Amino acid sequence: MIALPRAGAAGRAREGRRPDAEHVLVARLTAKPGADLSLRVTVLYGCQEPREVVVPAPATIAGDGPVDVELVFVHGEGEAPRWDGLVVVDVTEAGGHAPTVGVAALKKKAQELPVRAWAAAAGPGRLWGWVGYEHQLLDSGLPRVKTNPHTLMQGVRHVDVKVLRAPPGVALTPRFTAIDGVFDFGEVPPGEYEVEVSADGARRVHTLTVPLRDADDWGIGLDLGPVAPTPLAKNLAAGREVMALVNAELRSVNKLSLETLVNLVSGAALDYPLMVWRSNQVKTKEAEAPEVDQPPLSLTAPGPNYTFIRQIARIAREHSAGNCGEKAAYAAIACAARGVHPVEQFQLLRADHSFCVVGRDPRSSCADPRAWGLAAVIVDPWAEEVYPAVEVNQRLQHFKGKHEGLDFPPTKIVAIVKL
Repeated sequence: MIALPRAGAAGRAREGRRPDAEHVLVARLTAKPGADLSLRVTVLYGCQEPREVVVPAPATIAGDGPVDVELVFVHGEGEAPRWDGLVVVDVTEAGGHAPTVGVAALKKKAQELPVRAWAAAAGPGRLWGWVGYEHQLLDSGLPRVKTNPHTLMQGVRHVDVKVLRAPPGVALTPRFTAIDGVFDFGEVPPGEYEVEVSADGARRVHTLTVPLRDADDWGIGLDLGPVAPTPLAKNLAAGREVMALVNAELRSVNKLSLETLVNLVSGAALDYPLMVWRSNQVKTKEAEAPEVDQPPLSLTAPGPNYTFIRQIARIAREHSAGNCGEKAAYAAIACAARGVHPVEQFQLLRADHSFCVVGRDPRSSCADPRAWGLAAVIVDPWAEEVYPAVEVNQRLQHFKGKHEGLDFPPTKIVAIVKL
């Protein structure tokens, strides 16, 4: 049975309109002449004692046919509505309305009926979702990342979406956005939908009612769990290939001749290379327009975003030169293009040095290279080295004095390029 909002029902009554037929409970009574045709309605509250309402028999009974008693249930604040020929029963309870009413007549057992609140007819709503990998950052070294662990969700590139069931006559085709992992059916008719989402071998079927509830505002989600890093051999091969590319295209600024260095000097700062000065200015520019190689969606990525890294790499390529940071950014973009993952740029916490990391276990601490896993590879274009991350202590000996007695070089993540 439907409980109408009291204020809305009163307004309808003032306008001379009766409630809709589906909102009226009709009790049809058939008995011998002289029988008691009064009706007993018991309001069964959820948190208080029941209340009984006695509805008298109609004043006049035409003929020997059945007698209909029409009931309307209301709840909430405001004046009580008045309709000729209709009995209005108030089922208001703190926080809403009584969940059940009992109706009895002619000395028979009461029949209990559930009560639900009136709701406007559902309109169309958006049906969308996204598919992503879980990416954790432990001890990232970044001051503004307070939680530990810090979990990111990053979208995948190849998603398959099928509508298994939809309201009659509705045919849908998903649209895939420029951001990886996100798909959207747009505005769809109200009703129940069954959607199958699959990516990278994972599959899930979702049943949703449109318009989505507040709890479903994020649409359809498929969490693929932590990403599995690519194998060590593939990461090493990609790193060596990228190293050869970086060596061929970029020179180290600190290794340039005086004449070449002077040609790269900014007029505004005579002792600072132009490409480095420009890379610093990039931080204050607006984000570039999305491009074809837009990275997976990162909801709360700490540190510079993918657009920033790409800008740094372009500046380095434009000038055919760079120091460790520019070279690491260029290497990260090139590694991501070769299908290895995850690809990240790191920096030493207590020394001025940056490098690219491929295949780090996403559940490992960013601050401790020893925990990055057996598949992790460090691509260090400035030092012209590619090696498994487990060798980091031996390989970064020239920064040993900067670590204040620690037996490993602490690091922080600069940016995530691709999963």
